[in-house]
Amino acid sequence: MDSKGLRGIETTDFDGDGQSDLYEYALFGDAANSQILAENPKLRFGTDGVVHFAHRKLTHTNSGILYTAEWTDNLVTGTWIRSWSGMTNLPSGDPAFEYIEYQLQNLEEEELFFKFYVTTP
Repeated sequence: MDSKGLRGIETTDFDGDGQSDLYEYALFGDAANSQILAENPKLRFGTDGVVHFAHRKLTHTNSGILYTAEWTDNLVTGTWIRSWSGMTNLPSGDPAFEYIEYQLQNLEEEELFFKFYVTTP
Protein backbone atom coordinates (compact mmCIF):
# COMPACT_ATOMS: atom_id res chain seq x y z
CA MET A 1 0.00 0.00 0.00
CA ASP A 2 2.71 2.45 0.99
CA SER A 3 4.98 1.58 -1.93
CA LYS A 4 2.21 2.47 -4.42
CA GLY A 5 0.97 5.59 -2.62
CA LEU A 6 -2.45 4.12 -1.74
CA ARG A 7 -4.55 5.36 1.17
CA GLY A 8 -5.85 2.01 2.42
CA ILE A 9 -9.55 2.88 2.14
CA GLU A 10 -11.70 0.02 0.78
CA THR A 11 -13.88 2.12 -1.50
CA THR A 12 -11.07 4.21 -3.00
CA ASP A 13 -10.28 3.78 -6.69
CA PHE A 14 -6.79 5.25 -6.85
CA ASP A 15 -6.22 4.62 -10.57
CA GLY A 16 -9.78 5.57 -11.65
CA ASP A 17 -10.49 2.33 -13.55
CA GLY A 18 -13.87 1.62 -11.92
CA GLN A 19 -12.57 -1.11 -9.58
CA SER A 20 -11.98 -0.41 -5.90
CA ASP A 21 -8.43 -0.72 -4.58
CA LEU A 22 -9.54 -3.58 -2.29
CA TYR A 23 -11.09 -5.52 -5.18
CA GLU A 24 -7.96 -5.12 -7.29
CA TYR A 25 -5.65 -6.11 -4.43
CA ALA A 26 -7.71 -9.19 -3.62
CA LEU A 27 -8.18 -10.39 -7.22
CA PHE A 28 -4.81 -10.10 -8.94
CA GLY A 29 -5.12 -6.53 -10.18
CA ASP A 30 -2.96 -3.45 -9.60
CA ALA A 31 -4.70 -0.62 -7.77
CA ALA A 32 -2.09 1.86 -8.99
CA ASN A 33 -2.24 0.89 -12.69
CA SER A 34 -5.51 1.24 -14.61
CA GLN A 35 -4.22 -1.15 -17.31
CA ILE A 36 -4.04 -4.11 -14.88
CA LEU A 37 -7.59 -4.88 -13.76
CA ALA A 38 -8.67 -7.41 -11.16
CA GLU A 39 -9.59 -10.83 -12.53
CA ASN A 40 -13.34 -11.28 -12.18
CA PRO A 41 -14.73 -14.65 -11.05
CA LYS A 42 -15.46 -17.21 -13.74
CA LEU A 43 -18.61 -19.27 -14.17
CA ARG A 44 -18.63 -22.48 -16.19
CA PHE A 45 -21.34 -25.06 -16.81
CA GLY A 46 -19.77 -28.50 -17.11
CA THR A 47 -21.02 -31.17 -19.48
CA ASP A 48 -21.52 -33.39 -16.43
CA GLY A 49 -24.26 -31.12 -15.04
CA VAL A 50 -21.91 -29.46 -12.53
CA VAL A 51 -21.76 -25.68 -12.24
CA HIS A 52 -18.26 -24.35 -11.51
CA PHE A 53 -17.69 -20.91 -9.94
CA ALA A 54 -14.03 -19.92 -9.50
CA HIS A 55 -12.00 -16.91 -8.37
CA ARG A 56 -8.45 -16.07 -7.40
CA LYS A 57 -7.64 -15.80 -3.71
CA LEU A 58 -4.59 -14.51 -1.88
CA THR A 59 -2.62 -17.41 -0.37
CA HIS A 60 -1.25 -15.46 2.59
CA THR A 61 -2.83 -16.87 5.76
CA ASN A 62 -3.42 -13.40 7.20
CA SER A 63 -4.24 -11.34 4.09
CA GLY A 64 -7.02 -9.39 5.81
CA ILE A 65 -9.39 -10.25 2.93
CA LEU A 66 -12.66 -12.18 3.12
CA TYR A 67 -14.08 -13.78 -0.04
CA THR A 68 -17.77 -14.69 -0.11
CA ALA A 69 -19.51 -16.60 -2.91
CA GLU A 70 -23.26 -17.21 -2.79
CA TRP A 71 -25.96 -18.53 -5.08
CA THR A 72 -29.74 -18.64 -5.31
CA ASP A 73 -32.31 -19.94 -7.77
CA ASN A 74 -34.81 -17.10 -7.29
CA LEU A 75 -34.00 -13.39 -7.01
CA VAL A 76 -37.45 -12.50 -5.69
CA THR A 77 -38.22 -15.11 -3.03
CA GLY A 78 -35.00 -17.12 -2.83
CA THR A 79 -32.36 -16.88 -0.13
CA TRP A 80 -28.64 -16.51 -0.79
CA ILE A 81 -26.86 -19.78 -0.02
CA ARG A 82 -23.20 -20.15 0.95
CA SER A 83 -23.08 -23.94 0.92
CA TRP A 84 -21.78 -25.72 -2.17
CA SER A 85 -21.56 -29.35 -3.29
CA GLY A 86 -17.77 -29.12 -3.26
CA MET A 87 -14.80 -26.78 -3.17
CA THR A 88 -11.31 -27.24 -4.63
CA ASN A 89 -8.08 -25.23 -4.27
CA LEU A 90 -6.12 -25.03 -7.53
CA PRO A 91 -2.75 -23.46 -8.39
CA SER A 92 -2.88 -20.15 -10.25
CA GLY A 93 0.64 -19.85 -11.62
CA ASP A 94 1.49 -17.11 -9.10
CA PRO A 95 2.58 -18.13 -5.57
CA ALA A 96 0.73 -15.17 -4.01
CA PHE A 97 -2.63 -16.46 -5.33
CA GLU A 98 -4.57 -19.68 -5.77
CA TYR A 99 -7.88 -20.46 -7.45
CA ILE A 100 -10.84 -21.45 -5.34
CA GLU A 101 -13.42 -23.37 -7.33
CA TYR A 102 -16.89 -24.04 -5.93
CA GLN A 103 -19.10 -26.73 -7.46
CA LEU A 104 -22.87 -27.17 -7.53
CA GLN A 105 -24.21 -30.48 -8.75
CA ASN A 106 -27.51 -32.30 -9.10
CA LEU A 107 -29.51 -29.10 -9.34
CA GLU A 108 -32.76 -29.12 -11.28
CA GLU A 109 -33.27 -25.33 -11.33
CA GLU A 110 -33.70 -23.63 -14.69
CA GLU A 111 -32.09 -20.42 -13.40
CA LEU A 112 -29.19 -19.82 -11.04
CA PHE A 113 -27.82 -16.50 -9.80
CA PHE A 114 -24.43 -15.90 -8.23
CA LYS A 115 -23.14 -13.16 -5.93
CA PHE A 116 -19.51 -12.60 -5.05
CA TYR A 117 -17.96 -9.98 -2.84
CA VAL A 118 -14.64 -9.11 -1.27
CA THR A 119 -14.49 -7.45 2.16
CA THR A 120 -12.20 -6.94 5.11
CA PRO A 121 -12.96 -8.38 8.56
